[in-house]
Amino acid sequence: ARHKALHHAGAQQGQEQHPSTVSAGQPPAPPLRDTSQALEITQYFFEAVSTQMEKWYERKIEEARSQANQRAQQDKAALKEHIKSLEEELSKLRTKVQKES
Repeated sequence: ARHKALHHAGAQQGQEQHPSTVSAGQPPAPPLRDTSQALEITQYFFEAVSTQMEKWYERKIEEARSQANQRAQQDKAALKEHIKSLEEELSKLRTKVQKES
């Protein structure tokens, strides 16, 4: 992806100056300027993409945390309910045993 973006930025800059159209008397300075400009644009692009990816990952991590907390709350509630029903069952069994003896 990096090579592709560099190539793309370079291609856009390269369209302005064709080496074949530069006369022999002119110094070939523009291509160097174009290259540094392309690198600058590419660097800016990658910084912007990196920032957006960081934000995206932070959102995803927060979503995962939120979902995990929600599941934990649901599991906790289900376990409490299960414990309650087991305690009720145990209580019934105890009263049954006491009545029989």
